[in-house]
Amino acid sequence: PSRGMVADVTDYAMTGTKWAIQTSCKSVYVYAKMVDASITRTLMHTQWRVLKSGPYATLELHHRQEVMDHVCERYFSFCDDAIARYELAAHIKAQNRALHVDLVQSGLLLERGGVRIKEEDVWLHPNPVYRCSWTKK
Repeated sequence: PSRGMVADVTDYAMTGTKWAIQTSCKSVYVYAKMVDASITRTLMHTQWRVLKSGPYATLELHHRQEVMDHVCERYFSFCDDAIARYELAAHIKAQNRALHVDLVQSGLLLERGGVRIKEEDVWLHPNPVYRCSWTKK
């Protein structure tokens, strides 16, 4: 074999090996994150089953405020998607009653939301009036 052919085959083998190692590392990273999320979720479910309360219910007031700030930011990040905001609020109501009381029933989301949120997100009001958008006034 010629010197150029050996160089090409070597380069091809090195490139292939590099790709295989990168792909393997990415896969290991993704699977490690999945395992971590699964373990965290399992421990949280166990806490709910055993203690009958989640981590939010046991937090100090300062840390509860941090959680509320984060969830408010998350809620308002769905600026053009009212359905996503509704789903987040419904999920919080179903999964974490204490957080729902602190965010929705206390009026915190309405306070921070501004005019647009007050008009569009009727589910945040204490006594929401749902209207069909397709009916004429």
